[in-house]
Amino acid sequence: MNLSTDATDPPLGTDIDVDVLFLEMTTPPARPPVPAPRAGVDIVPMTRPTVGFFRYLYDAVGREWTWFERCLLSDEALAAVIGAPACALYQLQVDGVPAGFCEITRDLPEGATEITFFGLIGDFIGQGLGWYFLNATVDLSWATAPAKVILNTCDLDHTRALGNYTRAGFRVVGYQRKHLPDPRLTSVPRPPALADRPPHPVHAAAAAFDGKDGGTG
Repeated sequence: MNLSTDATDPPLGTDIDVDVLFLEMTTPPARPPVPAPRAGVDIVPMTRPTVGFFRYLYDAVGREWTWFERCLLSDEALAAVIGAPACALYQLQVDGVPAGFCEITRDLPEGATEITFFGLIGDFIGQGLGWYFLNATVDLSWATAPAKVILNTCDLDHTRALGNYTRAGFRVVGYQRKHLPDPRLTSVPRPPALADRPPHPVHAAAAAFDGKDGGTG
């Protein structure tokens, strides 16, 4: 594990601040299934993924967007999470190669289902796969007829993420500024301080909440 820090960074272990938006969809989309953009694109259930393979996908998809919290879990704790009956994992494959994954958590309070993780491996971004995979993930989330489907996004995500979620039918219902552990503890690079990050659609949406905590973070 690489715990090195830049001379200008705060001390190792200093928390980071992240602006988080909470979104929900309360009725299934009134549309036909979105077709795959081309032949060779498949969504495959992962019924018994190993911890090692999950860690590979999680890092391959999320490192660029500062996904690191699952890296804080021991193998035993992570195995319990991804092996739980309420957890459903699906892999996006392109010509047999892993291209992304999603994690769906069912049976949450208020009858909710959550899209816990969703994303593409960087090599596959910009090929028209994201919109297809997002809508397929939404359809899979509604398959068990939950009361609502929820997800969250933050100002470390891709700048197009929020727009794609709202286009798919989600609406913003809350905002929270969260304090998270230093990602460098897991060898994931530390992002710039909140005040030094470039403008992001999440910041504009969060401003609608007047800088006050909201939602269910």
